[in-house]
Amino acid sequence: MEFKQKIVTAGSKKRDYSRLINAIWMPLQEDYKEIIEDYLFISRKRSKSKFSIYKLQLSILGDLLQHTKAIDAMKIMLEKLAADSSLHKEDREKQIRTYQNQIGAVLLVNQSLKTIIDGIAWRCLNYNRVILSALSNKEDSGPVRLDEGLITELSVFSKEILHEKKRAIINDISNFLRTGDITTIDDNGDIELIEVKSSKKRGRRITRQKERLQEVVEFFNTGITKYEGTKLTILPCDVPLKNYLAIAKNIIAKARKTCCSSELIGNYMILECVDFEKLDDMDKVIEYFDSRHESVKNRWEQNNDVVFSFNSLDRRGFSANLAPFSVFPLSIEDITALMIGRIYLTYTINLTEILKIFEKDGWVIVDTCLRAKAEQLSTETPFAKIKKGNFNVEVPFADVARVIYEMLSLKVLIDTYNAQYNKGHQESISSLTNYTKESSLWD
Repeated sequence: MEFKQKIVTAGSKKRDYSRLINAIWMPLQEDYKEIIEDYLFISRKRSKSKFSIYKLQLSILGDLLQHTKAIDAMKIMLEKLAADSSLHKEDREKQIRTYQNQIGAVLLVNQSLKTIIDGIAWRCLNYNRVILSALSNKEDSGPVRLDEGLITELSVFSKEILHEKKRAIINDISNFLRTGDITTIDDNGDIELIEVKSSKKRGRRITRQKERLQEVVEFFNTGITKYEGTKLTILPCDVPLKNYLAIAKNIIAKARKTCCSSELIGNYMILECVDFEKLDDMDKVIEYFDSRHESVKNRWEQNNDVVFSFNSLDRRGFSANLAPFSVFPLSIEDITALMIGRIYLTYTINLTEILKIFEKDGWVIVDTCLRAKAEQLSTETPFAKIKKGNFNVEVPFADVARVIYEMLSLKVLIDTYNAQYNKGHQESISSLTNYTKESSLWD
């Protein structure tokens, strides 16, 4: 054994970012796969251990801080490349694409890390979709950075877990928790939203934050609030819940062996899966998928049905309406593969067939966005307006998204609307459905 020494002097010269960029480790999906698997395992296996979840969050926070530095450095390099006229156009474009791809890879890893924290939030808040959706109703705070505010938050976060013995989550490293800085849950299930201030200064922004916290807390405690001038209430619903994630589990297992697999779900959706680690001939994959469910696809085409395709990488963009991958009842390996894009699911959904299923249950289709022109559509446009007797329902796209991405049984939506219909006439209010059996679907 031999000992050596080395002295490194840093910060004495102006930084050369062309060298600095090589000193910053930039994770690619495959490089980070095992780390994500380990983090995900701890989040699920040790979900009851306050200290384990505390340490896990600090590790993920450290990774996110490191990745922010890496992305900042790469963006500086992109600016320099764009201004560098000495490079040939082809060389410059190649280097730009390389950095852009690396930034994309880091962002996908970051989203996977935040999705793990989202799973912790879902478990701590007992899978209450209404609460989780309401807490996310705020703009994302952007990349996490080490500053005075974060240091103060970490001090409060540590105190809540180590001294107050509560479960606590750092909101900035999650997607769902955007109200306040820290969310705590005590052993009685009571939730506290903490807004941390690094100074005693007060201003209009702080007042608005305080008012926002008060509104959210009142909504959760009373189940009633005002939204855009309309009364909004939480509506408990105890209909049985069912999804088809067991089918997803099976076709992922097949794809891991043969590269690709496909199944038909309820005559209204085709689920396809590709394992990119097994992919060696894309033409054969396309040929395989084209040969599957030919009679169904031909019938859809002959009927001129409205059919759209979506994919699992759509989940890179956060949606407050959808459960995170990290609570799906799949293996650690399968969830990780979905999050980083190694496993790729395509959902081909027949929207016309969905409307027909509602009609078979006795609902009348009053209107649907499928009849509208593109310029008539907006984010507020419902998928359909349906009625039974004098009872009218607007079916939001959020419900259809659950049928697609969570593979929720369409029967659950129909049973939900039937339960509302059976309650008879109600005052004109908007409601958020809180499924009391939500936890039965996950983990």
